This record gives sequence, structure tokens and C-alpha cells, in this order.
Amino acid sequence: MKFINFTCKEKLQSLLDKSCSQTIRKAWKVIADVSCIDDKRIYPEPAKFKVGDKVNLVWDKDSISDWFCRKCGEKIIATGPVWVCSNNKMICGTCADVLGEEDSNMFNKNLGTVEITEVFKVEISLKGIFIPPVNNHPIAIDLYDFAKRDGFKSLPDLHDYLDKQYGLKQAKEFWVYRWKYV
Repeated sequence: MKFINFTCKEKLQSLLDKSCSQTIRKAWKVIADVSCIDDKRIYPEPAKFKVGDKVNLVWDKDSISDWFCRKCGEKIIATGPVWVCSNNKMICGTCADVLGEEDSNMFNKNLGTVEITEVFKVEISLKGIFIPPVNNHPIAIDLYDFAKRDGFKSLPDLHDYLDKQYGLKQAKEFWVYRWKYV
């Protein structure tokens, strides 16, 4: 089954309480080609999902750990600098919470299965968010709702996160995937 991987700690709580119902993903890929002239190595990328697809939401897919701290999102490991064992308890070295076996402060990396309900493209820059018209019909969205659906507290929080991740001095295209839990 296809999956969407998450590591953004800013949206962790909304993923856990299932109030997050969309994600924004880059709509381009960079291909390293030393023979390229004019630095034209950025290519459009098609949408990875389509409406109706069933998709697993996963936290930190590549981690060796299956369990994570609900408070800070760090992986739980038996030994190492982040987690240590003390009196049959695990102590999160990041947030100092003491966790027991199957504690409610831990969560499994598999966050659930969703069905994709909408897929559309947006253009985001330091100036804001632009949604291209579909079939010459403009699409209107509530930008506050747009940020909340993505798991952020506000539009500036979402915008700042995307700017840090991708640099929005120059406008960039992103795919927006919306879902419902199944």
C-alpha cells in the first residue's frame, strides 16, 4: 500500500488526534546533471496519489523504531542517547517524560489508513498562496482552514515552515492531498 511519511513535529499533535486532513508536498524534483546548462535541473513531478487511493500515514518511516514519544516525536529505542531504561521505565531524553510499557504517551509509527478525497496544485511564495484555476474556474479556499487542515495553528506558521524547508523567495508549486480516515 502507498504511504505518506511525516516527520514535521509542528503537526504531530494534529496527526495523533486526527484533526490533520491534508498535506502539502513539493511538485518538483531536482535531478543532478553536471552537463546541464543554466542550472535547469528542476523538473515538475506528477501527483503521487489520486482521488480514491487508500494510503497509510506513517511517522518517520525510515526509523528503526516503531514507537515514538507523543510529546516530542522522538523515537523510542532501548539504548542510546535519546532513551534510557530505568526501573523498567523508559525516560525520554528530549522531553524528560517517564514512559511505561504501552504508555499513552507513546504512539506507533503507523498513524492509520486514509482515503484521498482531493488532489490539487498550489503555488506558494513569500507573497502568499496562489491556487491556479481548474478548467478556467477559480478555486476559493479559506486560508485559515487551509493551514488548520494541514495541522498548523496558523497560516504564518505553515508559511514559515514551508519557507524553512524549501525557500520560498522564488514561487514553488506543491501538491495538496486531502483525505478522510477509513
